[in-house]
Amino acid sequence: MKSFLNRIVCTLTICAVASVFAHGKTRRDTITLTQEVKINNTVLKSGSYEVTFNDETNELAILKNGKVVAKTTAKLEQRNTKAARTELKTVATNSGIELLGVAFSGSDKNILVDRGSDAARN
Repeated sequence: MKSFLNRIVCTLTICAVASVFAHGKTRRDTITLTQEVKINNTVLKSGSYEVTFNDETNELAILKNGKVVAKTTAKLEQRNTKAARTELKTVATNSGIELLGVAFSGSDKNILVDRGSDAARN
């Protein structure tokens, strides 16, 4: 009986560890946009959003009230210093303000949006 319980505990432990690795590491934080910002073809109105990045799938997602409103691929770039707070990097273009990237508070990496694709979607 003790051997059977040990097998069950071992199996559950392996499953728990495997599920953590299967999901990758996701960073998240809340951001506030003071003006409209575009992510590829998606326009985000001013307001508060949750931003998440999964470093296993390289997906950056923007959520409003728990619903994904924009999602795109992104890549990591090394920073010289850790971000003191969550930072957004934008650029003014002919079509408005576009999101270039995000750096989460305490991170030594920039997350750069893939601007050359149609990866952003609602």
